[in-house]
Amino acid sequence: MNSKGDFNNISHHITPSEVVITSMVSDPKKDVLFIAFASTIYMVKNFSVRQNDSLTFSLVYTGKSFTIDQIAVDYLSENIYWCDFHLNWIAMKPAYKSVVTIQKVVVQDELNGPSGLALDPEDG
Repeated sequence: MNSKGDFNNISHHITPSEVVITSMVSDPKKDVLFIAFASTIYMVKNFSVRQNDSLTFSLVYTGKSFTIDQIAVDYLSENIYWCDFHLNWIAMKPAYKSVVTIQKVVVQDELNGPSGLALDPEDG
């Protein structure tokens, strides 16, 4: 982490045979793209579809499960939420905090393999 508190950046070239992206979502207020694959969530700042070189990813979260299914960002509270099908929960953490293993389970009761998630930041 640098003196401004930014995430450590890593460079990783993604090829289709290497990874299956399970979810992507953007934060329109910060011009950031979040990508989930395997048990990790990454952030790409200033993403452009015209980029054809390797991207720089910042690690947001790494979990215990096999995969993170759907992710969603509340751009007002700056929290990121995700479904974990295998652990039967919906969890969240601050999207821009550098602690990558801490999360809060927000829904766990009466879930059976959650795989979809939608948020409405404007309406709560």
